[in-house]
Amino acid sequence: MSDELFKLVDENYPIKPNHINTKQHLYNAFGKSEVETSAGYIVRLCQRKGNWIPFSQEEIQKFYEEARGKKEDFWFNGLDTGGVEGYNLPFVPKGEDGLYRITHGFVAKCFVHSPCLELKPQEQAE
Repeated sequence: MSDELFKLVDENYPIKPNHINTKQHLYNAFGKSEVETSAGYIVRLCQRKGNWIPFSQEEIQKFYEEARGKKEDFWFNGLDTGGVEGYNLPFVPKGEDGLYRITHGFVAKCFVHSPCLELKPQEQAE
C-alpha cells in the first residue's frame, strides 16, 4: 500500500469537489455501501465549501442533518480511523486542530468511481 494515497490535499489539488458526481452513489469506491454513503456526504460538503477545505465534526453533522431533513448522527464509517477494509490509515484524518482533512486516496477513489462529466467550461478551467 502506497503512502501516496494518504497524503493530504489542499485547495491547489487538480481534482476539485465539483469534478465528482454526487448525484449517484459512489459504487465500489470503498467496498461498502455505508462507507460510500459517508464519502458522498463529505464530497457534497466540500462542494458547498468550494474546495477541499478542512471541516469540523459540527460542520459535517449540520450539513448531514440539513441534507437528510432530520436529526441523525453522521458516521464516517471508518474513513476517519483507517477502518476501511484493506487499509490501515484514514482517508479523512482528523488533525490536531480538530479539523478533518481530505487525502489523495479519498479524492482519487471518489473521482474514479463517479467522475462528473457535465462541467461547464469555466469549471473545467479551474
